Amino acid sequence: MSKRSSIAKRIIRTIGMLAILGAVALAVYAVFVQPWMMRWGATDAEVQMALPGDDLVPNPAAQSTRALTINAPASEVWPWLVQIGQNRAGFYSYTFLENMVGADIHNVDQIIPEFQNLKVGDFVRSVPPDYLGGRLGDKGGWYVAALEPNRTLVLKGWGAFVLAPINEKRTRFIIRTPSNWRGLARVPDYLILQPMHFIMERRMMLGIKEQAEAGGGIKVPSTGDLLWFWSIVVSGLGILGILFSRKWPWTLAVASAAVILLEIVLFRVPPLPLYGALLLVGILVALLWAYWPRHRRT
Repeated sequence: MSKRSSIAKRIIRTIGMLAILGAVALAVYAVFVQPWMMRWGATDAEVQMALPGDDLVPNPAAQSTRALTINAPASEVWPWLVQIGQNRAGFYSYTFLENMVGADIHNVDQIIPEFQNLKVGDFVRSVPPDYLGGRLGDKGGWYVAALEPNRTLVLKGWGAFVLAPINEKRTRFIIRTPSNWRGLARVPDYLILQPMHFIMERRMMLGIKEQAEAGGGIKVPSTGDLLWFWSIVVSGLGILGILFSRKWPWTLAVASAAVILLEIVLFRVPPLPLYGALLLVGILVALLWAYWPRHRRT
């Protein structure tokens, strides 16, 4: 077999593997991840209930409703929520990801009095005013469409943030976000924007929960989050390494399992270093196994 023919076959095999892995990942995402992601933590009643701001997008193409319980009264959660914003208290999420795209976000771990006076019509920025030369205009943030202290904040273009008291010491924190992408635009929304929004919004909700329950002083995100994230990145590189292994079809089976595991860990497992470390070890073992010379010529 000529060298050129060997290279061509390897390219075809790699393309085939990538196509199969893509199909596996898409199936797992569509059946398990995406439905769970769009209603993370929310009960059936919360998903179906009417919330302030629903009238802004009457018939959304897609809609997420996410919720969690905060062990603090709504009056102690509200100050953390109302001060979110790029030029305010940040978003209590992954600033290292936000700042990779130049958003210049800085989370705070205390309540800032001058950020507590938000009102209807105010503009909450997501990026600096000069971002991309200022071409984003009012797309670089959200206008406050409705506000009820200790209860509701509606940002036009993002959605509704609702604090529903359970009792005097516990609060349900609910975020509903409608999406009006239609036609072919739904594809990038479904595959890219929704997962990205979920990862950042979930961390924000957990960040507000941590601050409210601890009374401030929590550095967001935690070290565990960072280790989890980078273990996912390294694991993804491990999958690429397996893809280019010469052991076929065993490599495809391992890579398919790795893709499924990667999706489960990324979306469904709490971001603790242990899980990321286990995934990383699994990928490294698979790589070692794939490249180990089992038959040496003498």
